[in-house]
Amino acid sequence: MSAGLLFLLVFTPLAFGTVQPWSIAIMEIVAFGLFFLHVATAGFSIPVSRAARAVLFLFLLLVGLVLLQTLPLPSGILGTLSPAALEMWQTFGSAVPGASLTVSLYPDATRQELLRLLAYAAVFIVVARGFRTRARVMFLVKIILAMAGFLTVVAIAQKLTWNGRILWVFPVEEYLRRDTRIWGPYLNHNHFAFYLEMALPLALGLLMYVAPDLRATKGLPWSRRLARFMASESLLQSTGIFLLVLLISACLLATLSRGAMVASAVAALFFSWNTWRRRSLRKKGMQIALAATAIGLLILLPSWDR
Repeated sequence: MSAGLLFLLVFTPLAFGTVQPWSIAIMEIVAFGLFFLHVATAGFSIPVSRAARAVLFLFLLLVGLVLLQTLPLPSGILGTLSPAALEMWQTFGSAVPGASLTVSLYPDATRQELLRLLAYAAVFIVVARGFRTRARVMFLVKIILAMAGFLTVVAIAQKLTWNGRILWVFPVEEYLRRDTRIWGPYLNHNHFAFYLEMALPLALGLLMYVAPDLRATKGLPWSRRLARFMASESLLQSTGIFLLVLLISACLLATLSRGAMVASAVAALFFSWNTWRRRSLRKKGMQIALAATAIGLLILLPSWDR
């Protein structure tokens, strides 16, 4: 399963964001394959907790609602469930009297989106049930952050040396060659920005996990505290992750995706609240404050005009 998830984490962003039919099909085949492999090896059971059961019930309710929209229904029933849909079919769909119609005006697209949603759910179940140890979770986090850092560097380099081709190889339509919304393998800057927005909290979490504890030297002179901090075994690793956080944050702002910026701000607030409410992480509040200050000074102020 680790190999399959590794493939998805690497393939889906590189395949132009997985928005084309061929890449979506590959993603779905691998996702469902991982799910059935997990069921065959570990089995599948109904969640025990009430919260998990409630989420599962709501999800199944959503699936049932979508399926209902794709079922052919007599005009009388459709008129009761969705008079607007019946009116649209009669006005623009050349509906034959007495024919069965669907609530969805594009049932094939509705089924495709439902299949994609089920693929996401399949991957979620595999990760939630099969990756419970710290080592396996760290494996996924590091792969995601490695891809985010790689794509960010590639996107910036491509911007600086744009030759009208995605990743310098794949040509695009003439009207897209001067489009500044292309970032790395993503044709849509919003898609790339939201990819970074999802990776950023993981980078912050890993930074809090590996950052040296500044309070561990409380009571010592500043010279001794600084010396111990500089001698920390995790200093080099935490510095690298911090630079990755700065790089991702700067690139996210440079995309000018307002939705991703708002989502990132909300994620940062939730991250801070979730960190503060855990007693084991409160002692790293200074690291959070320092990281926020550095990001504000090094990224927000120079790019404020843009």
